This record gives sequence, C-alpha cells and structure tokens, in this order.
Amino acid sequence: MADGLPSVFAHALSRLLPTPPEHLAVAVSGGSDSLALVLLAHAALPGRVTALTVDHGLRREAAEEAWQVGRWLAMRGIPHHILRWDAAPATGIQEAARAAML
Repeated sequence: MADGLPSVFAHALSRLLPTPPEHLAVAVSGGSDSLALVLLAHAALPGRVTALTVDHGLRREAAEEAWQVGRWLAMRGIPHHILRWDAAPATGIQEAARAAML
C-alpha cells in the first residue's frame, strides 16, 4: 500500500469525524472493497480497528467464508469478530436481512 494513502484516508476520516475515534469498527464481507477499506483503516489507525463480519446463516458456506476472512485479517494483525444472525425468517429473507442491518 502506498505510504501516502493511509494519511490521505486519516485526513478524510478526520473531516468526517472531527474527534479522532478511540476505536473504529469496519464491516467486512470478504469482498475486495471491504478488505481494502479495513486494510486502509488499519494502516491509518494502527491498533484502533476491529473488523466485523456478519454471518446471516443464509448459505452453508457463509460460516466458513467468515472464518477465512478472520484468519486472513489475523495474519495482518487486525482483530476480527463474526456476528451471527439467528433470526432468519422462512420467507422475505433479503428484506429481513436489510432491516436487521439498520
């Protein structure tokens, strides 16, 4: 990662949050965009970032994928927690998942 990018990110974050956060939680799905975001946040705020992945329980492989994300982040020194959503309804799953994110 370019040396200047974390400082640019930290500056942009300071404009959004005038008081520097003691800690920052970043939602990480395992996709390239959220992984890039958590790496950038970790570089800009070392020791003050935790990654969170939600396992909605909608796919059998989701738990394994969330675990793999955590393993990858651990190798980079980023704490990671998996949040499990146990309230998945039988119907209207996507709508309920969106509502639960709010």
